[in-house]
Amino acid sequence: GAFGVSGRDFVDMATIESDSDGTVWSYGQSVLAGDVPSGACVRGVNYPGSGWRVKPIKSESGALQCECSYVVLSDLKGCNRIQQLRAL
Repeated sequence: GAFGVSGRDFVDMATIESDSDGTVWSYGQSVLAGDVPSGACVRGVNYPGSGWRVKPIKSESGALQCECSYVVLSDLKGCNRIQQLRAL
């Protein structure tokens, strides 16, 4: 697993849209999926939402540039290894 915790399953739904100025927006959120198995070592992750904004930037040199922003809100569930060891 990552970050000292057991593995995680992410099942999400996402959309991509763009504005007339060329800015691209990507948004996703977790969804329930009954056909995704769960197990003792894998937990489902709930994230209410995450998204990207990729905005083109006009440069004086004419080089292709962009500004990227990413925001995520997640609940990884469970406790980490340090919390488990302290409980012993």
